[in-house]
Amino acid sequence: MKRCKTCQVTILDPTMVCPLCHSVLEAIGERTGTKANGAEAAAESQERRDLQDAAFQREAHQELEEAAFQREAHQELEEAAFQTEVRGMYPDVGDTAKRLNFIVKLYTFLAIVVEGGLVAINYATYSGLWWSAICGIAILYFYMTLRYSIQKNSGYLRIILTQVFAAALLAVGVDWIIGYRGWSVNYVAPSAVLLIDLAVVILMLVNMANWQSYILLQILTVILSGILLILWGVGVLTQPVVVIAAAAVSAVLFAGTIIFGDRRAKNELKRRFHV
Repeated sequence: MKRCKTCQVTILDPTMVCPLCHSVLEAIGERTGTKANGAEAAAESQERRDLQDAAFQREAHQELEEAAFQREAHQELEEAAFQTEVRGMYPDVGDTAKRLNFIVKLYTFLAIVVEGGLVAINYATYSGLWWSAICGIAILYFYMTLRYSIQKNSGYLRIILTQVFAAALLAVGVDWIIGYRGWSVNYVAPSAVLLIDLAVVILMLVNMANWQSYILLQILTVILSGILLILWGVGVLTQPVVVIAAAAVSAVLFAGTIIFGDRRAKNELKRRFHV
């Protein structure tokens, strides 16, 4: 089948020219096939481009994932290196606390076992003195030192107060166990106040930039000295020399702090007592 472009007619006969205008005819099937082949080629080309684009996108996505993985791995390595460096710079507080906790538990267990054995021996060989109680007080004192002064990692001031008051109570307990003679309250108690005064002076000299923070402790020593003077006045204490010395040192130390401290001392008192 052929067609004449000039006459716009279709010719069914197998001829090469139009019988009307004698123009060369065009084969309809060839043109259509050419157009079909061109469309198919264009479709195939577009499909190839789409496949190439998809492959490129997959490769780009994989590269991005690999880059992200490498960045994460690098960050993890940096964090691990930083933690290792930090552990090298600072002590491992967690391990130290665990070791101290284990030591306290071990000491508690051994102290109970040992004190139980001492009580049994003392009971079996009792001759008028419960010496096992003295050992128990000493064991308790060491437990308080280990628990509240070392394990708790308290400040110097709290450690000093804990140790001094525990030692004074230990002395009073021993005095009562061996037959009360009064040496624990006549000498040990005032000496404990003097020891606190000495500790205050040392702390103030060491921490001169913040010396006014120890005024509250000085007030405590003045109060304790006043209580000792009252006990002396009612006859509980029979040796006034050490008591008067402790009261005098505490009063002089507190007065000197107020006078020479001037505004900083007064501000500290206002801050402590809100006056």
